Amino acid sequence: MSIDSTCMICGNEESVPYFKKAFGKYGLGVVEYRKCDGCDFVFSKTHNDMTDAEWGTLNRDDHAGYQSQTENSDDPRWVARINAQASLIDDCRQLDLIPTKRPWLDFAAGGGQLSTALRKISDLTLLNYDRYLPSTEPKSEPALGAFNFVITTSVFEHFRTRPDLDAIQALVSPEGVMGVHTLVGKQVPADPDWFYLLPVHTSFFSIKSMGLLFSQWGYKSSLYEVDSRLWPFFKRPYSEVQAILDKANARKAKPTYFREGRLQWITGISRKLPCAILAIPLIGITRPVRSSRNSVSSRSAKTTRLLRPARSSGSVLRHPMLDRRSRA
Repeated sequence: MSIDSTCMICGNEESVPYFKKAFGKYGLGVVEYRKCDGCDFVFSKTHNDMTDAEWGTLNRDDHAGYQSQTENSDDPRWVARINAQASLIDDCRQLDLIPTKRPWLDFAAGGGQLSTALRKISDLTLLNYDRYLPSTEPKSEPALGAFNFVITTSVFEHFRTRPDLDAIQALVSPEGVMGVHTLVGKQVPADPDWFYLLPVHTSFFSIKSMGLLFSQWGYKSSLYEVDSRLWPFFKRPYSEVQAILDKANARKAKPTYFREGRLQWITGISRKLPCAILAIPLIGITRPVRSSRNSVSSRSAKTTRLLRPARSSGSVLRHPMLDRRSRA
């Protein structure tokens, strides 16, 4: 089938040819990528033109090679990142940032590695569901509004239609949290050699398009944690989440998240930094607090400021959240 080329994020009907890449893998030849002029969202027209059967076969062939394994040549930080995600999720639960009255679900869980990692460090149960691969225990079928926490890791880049995205959002309870791991940058580079152009990746988000999507879904604030490359999105107001993390910073032998700081312009992110909080659509990151003499404050190298980049005209966000050379 051929999917409408209208942007599935902002609804703009005008997308322009952006670049092409030749794969020669899994029967995939030259792929044409297009860009939305409205929100900078980039998508593959070639993947959109596949039939559902062709798309399903491509996903199974690509993922079967590493799911339930400990290594993936396309993503060497895979296992370490999953362990970091488990740690962040457990800490968010302890801070009451993620409710636990209803079940939790890993959507497109693959071999269930995140669920396993979480069980090793906590008493939390993360249910598994995958459309293309046999789900591992504990498993669940999706149900509308049934989950306090729904997480997708390396999934958003696989969706070809807006109903696919909205179907995940529909699983989240009214008070629930959504966790997302995908690459988000200032702009998607028009570079056929960009590392994120994998055979099954068809959708690529700019800061502007991601902020717009979650605003449409009613989320009001988010964290970004560097080691886990994870965005938990909250329906709570920014000020409420900030107050919880202020108290979290008083804990001993626990992660320090941030301290409120002045507006600054930063050009990149250090992998050694902990978390940032953002108010949609404002994006924030953290870095060690420095004194006026540019030396690290003696209070703690872990103490960090919240940095919010300024808006440009048209409310376009101007902050590159990830170095394009680092794995997502």
